[in-house]
Amino acid sequence: MSTHLRRLWHWAVEHPILAVFIVALAVRAVVAVGINVLHDGTLFADDRFFFDLAHDKATGADAQWDPYERDLYTRTATFMWPLTGVFIVTGTTLLAGQLLVAIAGAGAAALTTAVGLRALRPPFALFAGIVVAVLPSMVLWSSLTLKDAFVWCTVAGMGLAVCELSGSARRFIAVAAVTVVLVVLLSHLRDHSTVVALWALAASLAIGPGADRRRRATFGVAMLLVMPAVLGYGVAGISFYRDATTSLEERREGNAVGASSALTCDRGRQGFEAKIEHLPCGFPAVMLRPYPWESAGSTSVRLARFEAILWYPLLAAALYGATRSWPLRRWLAFPAVNGAMIVVVYALTEGNLGTAFRHRAEAIWAVALFAAVALEKVVGRRREPEVALRGAIREDMAMQTAPTTLTRGNGG
Repeated sequence: MSTHLRRLWHWAVEHPILAVFIVALAVRAVVAVGINVLHDGTLFADDRFFFDLAHDKATGADAQWDPYERDLYTRTATFMWPLTGVFIVTGTTLLAGQLLVAIAGAGAAALTTAVGLRALRPPFALFAGIVVAVLPSMVLWSSLTLKDAFVWCTVAGMGLAVCELSGSARRFIAVAAVTVVLVVLLSHLRDHSTVVALWALAASLAIGPGADRRRRATFGVAMLLVMPAVLGYGVAGISFYRDATTSLEERREGNAVGASSALTCDRGRQGFEAKIEHLPCGFPAVMLRPYPWESAGSTSVRLARFEAILWYPLLAAALYGATRSWPLRRWLAFPAVNGAMIVVVYALTEGNLGTAFRHRAEAIWAVALFAAVALEKVVGRRREPEVALRGAIREDMAMQTAPTTLTRGNGG
C-alpha cells in the first residue's frame, strides 16, 4: 500500500462516520448526474410520481389532485415537504431533488457506522457503513426521488438512539425526546415500518443489558403502547395490523398489477392459508431473488442479478455474525429485531419481485452490521495466533541475548 493510501486509510479509520458520509454522498451524486445525462432524471414510475407531486405543489398546480394524491402527500410529508421546499428554491430542478435524497442515503450509511462504533472496532464499523454506502441497489434507490432513503435514515437514527439511551436523567430525557421525534417522522413516511420499529424498540430495550435496563425497558414499553395509539395505529399497532391482514391478498394483487415480475406462486388463494403459504414465495423474493441464473422479468430485474455476487456472501457473513452477537445485544438488538420483522412483513405483502427487491434495502443496514461482526470475529481469530507467535519469538530472542548481556556485564 502506498504512503498516500495508507494515510487515507488511517484518516478514514480515525473519522469513520465522516469518511462513510463523504463516500456515500459522492457516489450518489455521480449516479444522480449520470441518470440526468443519460436519461430524463427518472427511471421508474414511482420516482416520476413523487417528482410530479412535489413539482405540482411547488408550482401551485396541486388543485387538480385527486383524493389519493392529497392523502399520499400528507402521509409522506417527511419526504414530500423537504422535496417541495427544494423545488421551490431551485425552480423544480430534478437533480436538486435527487441530491436531497442522496444526502438522506449518505446519512443512513453514516448512522450505520455510528451504530457500529458502539459495538465494533473502527475499521469494522467503517466496513458496515461502506456496505450501505456503495452497494449498487442502495446507491440507486437513494439517487432517485424516492422516499426509501428517508426511511433508512430515520430507522438507523432510531438504532443510534437505542445505543445512546442511558446516562443521567437529563441525557436520557433528551435522547428519549429525539426518539419520539424520529417515530413521528417515520410515521409520515411508511406506516408499517413505524409499527415494526416501535416493536423493535421495545424488544431491544427490554433485552439489552445494563444498570439502567429497567428504565430503558419501561420507556420502550411505554413507546409501544402509547405512540401507535397517538399516531392512529391502535395500542401497540394491533389495530393497524389487524386491518392490514384482512386485505393482504388484495394488496399483493394490487402490487402485481402491470408488473412484469409479478409473484404468482399462490395467486387465487384466499384466507389464512394464503397469508402463511405466501412466505415460501415472498421470503426468497425479498432476500434472495433475482437469482443469478434468473432471466425472466424486466430489464431492471435482470440487471439486479449481478448484485447477488456481493449480496450472497454478505448475507452469509451476516448470518454467522448474528450467531456471535449476543454479547453485543445492547447495541445491535434493534437492527436485528427490526431487520427480521420488516423482512417478514415484506415477505407477506409483496406482490412483485421488483418492489420486493427495492424494499429489501430497509434491512440492509442490519445485514451490513452483522456482516461486520463476522468479519471482526474472523480477522480477530486469525490475528491472535500471529500475535502469540510474535510474542513467543520476542521472548525467545530475549532469552538468547540475556546470557550475553550478563557475561559482558561481569567482564566490565
